[in-house]
Amino acid sequence: MVEDIYSGNSEKDFAIFFGMILEEKEINQQLKSKYKAIHKRIYNFKEIINISGTQEATAQSFLLETLNGLIDVTDLLSKNRYKLASTILRNSMETFAKYLVVQNQLQDYEGFTNNFESATSHLINNYISLVLRRPRNKDFKRLINTSYKDPFRNLYGELCDIVHARDTNYSEYHHYLESIRNSNFNQIKFEKVFNFIISCVDKMVVIFYLQNAEFLLENANQVKLDYLLSNFDENFSEVRTYFP
Repeated sequence: MVEDIYSGNSEKDFAIFFGMILEEKEINQQLKSKYKAIHKRIYNFKEIINISGTQEATAQSFLLETLNGLIDVTDLLSKNRYKLASTILRNSMETFAKYLVVQNQLQDYEGFTNNFESATSHLINNYISLVLRRPRNKDFKRLINTSYKDPFRNLYGELCDIVHARDTNYSEYHHYLESIRNSNFNQIKFEKVFNFIISCVDKMVVIFYLQNAEFLLENANQVKLDYLLSNFDENFSEVRTYFP
């Protein structure tokens, strides 16, 4: 019933979105379901952002850039541009870390690792004190670190390894262009980038929720919020036990 109410726009958007990336290519149902899984996560992330009350202009800009990057990754994936998709996904993670820095009014270290470490430590402590209203909570902090913070940082490192891997040295520009236009579907590379996207968005959403939980719990439609959050990874059910 709840899904019927809130999933309609997402389904319509996916139909248009999938038609655009299809471009007369034949894609089997298994691949279609994977594109749908990506789309649903990004779409629901957008919906959560829309109800989060984020108003600061720079923070809004970084969030929009993050979302646009995730959509670009999906488009590149459909074009078999696996390395470039990995590069853009890494860029989206960097932009998301900048959003967290701005939202928490912290120093921008101009690097993902320091920005992400600083901002997530700050927002976790804020969640414990402002939402859970406790001076400390080691179990909650351990859960977020092991299920979201550390894996997100490790994912960034894996993407860096892909991005910095040596490319084929083409003697002429047009040879490189031909290789792009004639790139073939690669199941192993597709699955790898697909898993990266799913993992990345799942963790982004939970971190974003923790950042904005105080506002969301007081102002958002809780039925809609619960529906949107229910579509992410299984670890989130454990995070829910720390809802006030």
